[in-house]
Amino acid sequence: MAIWAILAAPLLMSVDLRTIRPEYKAILQNKKIIAVDQDPLGIQGRRIYKHKGIEIWSRPITPLYQNYFSYAIAFVNKRTDGTPSDVAVTLKELGLTSPTGYQVEDLYEDVNYGVLSPQTKIKVKVNPSGVVILRADVQPDFSNRRIPFYTTQRTVYNPLDQVFRVRNTNEF
Repeated sequence: MAIWAILAAPLLMSVDLRTIRPEYKAILQNKKIIAVDQDPLGIQGRRIYKHKGIEIWSRPITPLYQNYFSYAIAFVNKRTDGTPSDVAVTLKELGLTSPTGYQVEDLYEDVNYGVLSPQTKIKVKVNPSGVVILRADVQPDFSNRRIPFYTTQRTVYNPLDQVFRVRNTNEF
């Protein structure tokens, strides 16, 4: 399912969703992964790393900020040796170089890792013949509000806006 989303491919199922096991149905109906597949940019992802049965796939997605894309990243373990594999890599090594950072979320586990810089090393544990898929949304630079933040279909949620009123410097 994660590779399907990275490849921006149509999904054809030959199963009756009324009789499928609940855990498989939950995977097929994961709205966050479906949103990656149906991202309006329509850019197909590609494999960016392959070594000893571990593959990393990347796909540029919305929202965009300046010349920086957001990304969906899939870590695939093709090994069958019975133990999970640890994969540790910096965001920069994955091609995520925006100096404003990325909001990173695990789409299967529904875990939000917060805003990470390109120098941050992330470590994922991928089960044998399993996959971990992350969504990394590029963050706007709030120090320069004149540069617009481009987004489609997603609204940027900043919890600080709920606590502190963010003022434009031109309002004084």
